Amino acid sequence: MKAGGSGPSFSEKPTIKQVGSDVIITVICVSQTRMTVDWFKDNALLNVSSRVLMNSTQTGEKHTLTLTIKVSYREERRKA
Repeated sequence: MKAGGSGPSFSEKPTIKQVGSDVIITVICVSQTRMTVDWFKDNALLNVSSRVLMNSTQTGEKHTLTLTIKVSYREERRKA
């Protein structure tokens, strides 16, 4: 953040939804500067993979940050 600037503001609560077997977390915030985000699970940094997808879009000052976790049918069966 630049000196004299302000941090992002969160205009909406984050959403968590399940689409099929995928879990999608969406965060919308407002910032005057380009944003980057790191996602963590249990204090460990998540990395993009075939199972973990991260997306960030910007329209003006509105930033939409999305984390998608793909859960395979096989993984679901193991948990049952």
